[in-house]
Amino acid sequence: MQTPKPHKVIAATENGKQVPFAILHEIYEAYLCFLKRCEEYFLSQYLPPEGIDSVGDHIKLEISLYLDKIQDARERHLRELLFECLLKRETCISGCDDMNEIDLLELGTYTELQGGNITLPGGYSSILEPITKAIPPENLLLQHAVNSIHWNLNRRHSIDNGNDSDDSDRTVVEESTKSNSSRESSCEKINHQYNIEINCDNGKKFQADHLICTVPLGVLKHNKDKLFEPPLPDYKREAIDRLLFGTVDKILLEYERPFLHPNITEILLLWESDSDKPEGQEDLSKSWYKKIYSFSKISETIILGWISGKEAEYMETLSKDVIIDTCTTVLRKFLNDPFIPKPKNVVW
Repeated sequence: MQTPKPHKVIAATENGKQVPFAILHEIYEAYLCFLKRCEEYFLSQYLPPEGIDSVGDHIKLEISLYLDKIQDARERHLRELLFECLLKRETCISGCDDMNEIDLLELGTYTELQGGNITLPGGYSSILEPITKAIPPENLLLQHAVNSIHWNLNRRHSIDNGNDSDDSDRTVVEESTKSNSSRESSCEKINHQYNIEINCDNGKKFQADHLICTVPLGVLKHNKDKLFEPPLPDYKREAIDRLLFGTVDKILLEYERPFLHPNITEILLLWESDSDKPEGQEDLSKSWYKKIYSFSKISETIILGWISGKEAEYMETLSKDVIIDTCTTVLRKFLNDPFIPKPKNVVW
């Protein structure tokens, strides 16, 4: 069992000023309350205010009502930046570009399992070990990328033979029961039509009566129209299209030596918003890094940043050197320390 480590979070503005912990705690508690109210719409089955359909809409309404009570412009602005940071954090948790993409009435369907987050020393592949121990090695096929799945073949064979019903399947069974055991065995081999054929990129083919397809949602979204023959029914394809699958990236920075204060475990980045630019028209080459909401300490020499949405997709096109230079600039700015070293490596 892992022992939880002390977790000290600081929040800093772009000019390197740290927010008092009391304000950080206040806003975090308020934000959790807003999020809980969003979950209650599903659990209690009552309707939200008119025109409020997404989690983003509802939380922003709550934030607006909360900030209206604060008269001091500077205090109000500081709290607004904290709320914006927490909303960016939520996009990484929900796997979306913006919280306006998350249906308000469905948020309460999510259940957090007990036990908290854990680190797997052997990586995610270690989860498979207890499962694969019970499976003979020859039954686990690697390097067999599936090219196409031909399904419902029995019905198609029946239609080709002029019979658009399931009687052809029953005929085989009825004829088999009339014959003796040896003839029954050979008859099944001759007449049995498999319902599914799987074609692999390496030329291998597999036939089956039933198939459980468990490809990742991203693969399904990208390949659903060419993977299945015949195409999936319209209602299934529509369901696949409607399921949200956003981009969330980790940025792991590796250093030669520690540089963060031993007591600090996470730095929340309070970015000023580009309010002068219309939504959707920002230049990602000059703003992608503003979607990074925090840097947290994994070890004394490894720092983790989170980024989501179109900014994460843009970052994936950049070189290691650009990401290293950009993250170094960000850390130096928010920690107000021009001597923070560059990482020796970055992985994302």
